[in-house]
Amino acid sequence: MLLKIKVSGSLVEACSLSELTDPCSKHIRVKQLRGYRNAKPVHLLKTDLVFVSGEELPNCWMEVNARGRRDSLARAS
Repeated sequence: MLLKIKVSGSLVEACSLSELTDPCSKHIRVKQLRGYRNAKPVHLLKTDLVFVSGEELPNCWMEVNARGRRDSLARAS
């Protein structure tokens, strides 16, 4: 899956979709897309990445209790 680094706007490819969607993992291995050479994977924080469209990654991919927090916030208001 292609993603974009927030700060630089560079495109990267996620090495593992399961690693990307795992809320227990704060980092993900990605390959930078530069030229035609196969880049070595590097580790980046998920919080530094967005979809190519600029949209943030879903909370359920980032936080273990994302659903529980949302439900408790809804009940509190």
